[in-house]
Amino acid sequence: MIRNLKAQIVQEVQQLQDADEKQQSIQCAAQLQLKKYQTTLCLIKLISSQKYMTPSNFSQL
Repeated sequence: MIRNLKAQIVQEVQQLQDADEKQQSIQCAAQLQLKKYQTTLCLIKLISSQKYMTPSNFSQL
């Protein structure tokens, strides 16, 4: 009985760790997607203001 309980606890802990890793990778993917959209928005603003890419305005992105 104790062995079964221990095995069940180990299995549940593993499932929680797997779920946590999955959550972290989803969160990471969402952050990367957000950065991609922010970069695209910056480039659209830059192009629409007809500025050229120079070291000084590139650092302002």
